[in-house]
Amino acid sequence: MDKILQKIANTLVLYSSHVTNKGFLNGKTGIAFFLYHYAYYSDNEYYNDFANDLFDEILASIALVSADFENGLTGIGWATNYLMENKFVDGEPNEVLQNVDSRIFSQITGTPSYSVFGQGLYFLARMSTNITGQNEKLHKLLDYCCSQIEKDKSRFNLCYLNSLLYCIICIDNLKLYVKNRNFIRLKTSITDIAEEVMNGKYFENNDLFVLNNILTFINPEHKRKWTKLLALKNHIHSEIKSYNNDVNDFIVQTWQNTVYFKNTQNTVIELPSNDIIYKFVEEKQETLTVNDILLNQGLAGLGFALLKNIYR
Repeated sequence: MDKILQKIANTLVLYSSHVTNKGFLNGKTGIAFFLYHYAYYSDNEYYNDFANDLFDEILASIALVSADFENGLTGIGWATNYLMENKFVDGEPNEVLQNVDSRIFSQITGTPSYSVFGQGLYFLARMSTNITGQNEKLHKLLDYCCSQIEKDKSRFNLCYLNSLLYCIICIDNLKLYVKNRNFIRLKTSITDIAEEVMNGKYFENNDLFVLNNILTFINPEHKRKWTKLLALKNHIHSEIKSYNNDVNDFIVQTWQNTVYFKNTQNTVIELPSNDIIYKFVEEKQETLTVNDILLNQGLAGLGFALLKNIYR
């Protein structure tokens, strides 16, 4: 597996200049994200220096990116906070991300038909590094979520709902919702939408795995508050298809569990066979478009998933 990881790292170094997107899942941030992890694993400063150069380029141009998690500012900000928190990158998040905070929370948006709730995931990540103005930003998020659910609930898919539900459960677990009039209403509404999404089958198989893990993340003392939502577990289990050694599933489950659960037991995912991994890498290198080297179902994603699940 070491040779595969080195081949992936070298391919990314050679071809990352062709990537114009700066984002986390679909751009250069995801490539740098893997290279930082690989540099630590291989104890090779060359890859760390290359990732630093990519990162400097990304941070110098974030004024031009969108707000979304896959391609834009919330994903870049989340990754930056993660890399600093885990000592891959030097810096103090409240200093480096001050302007990012301002932009992200000045106008909260979301695209429930295809994205994840980037502002919520970014807020929870920044909480761990003492984001300034926490209460004001939290109330903005909750008010936005409530208005969006009332306006757009027919457009929700499970990927977006998972991210929104995760944020609400974390806020509930941490008892951060004090004096927000929308919080109780939000919890009721999100449960109703979860039922609609499950009944309408607006989900991918990976999303079901994530939802199942999110439900286990509910604080035991709060389970009585989520009785109706927890009743969906049987429905979820009946819909989940057996894991079929698919590399794309392996990649997506790994980055999602990293975003949601960091270093908890939920990040352990069954690995595809070596033969399937080798075939995936060979096929990507034979065609090698920009999409083939990204974090989202590309070589950077596979490399990160291998490091995250094998070399813990």
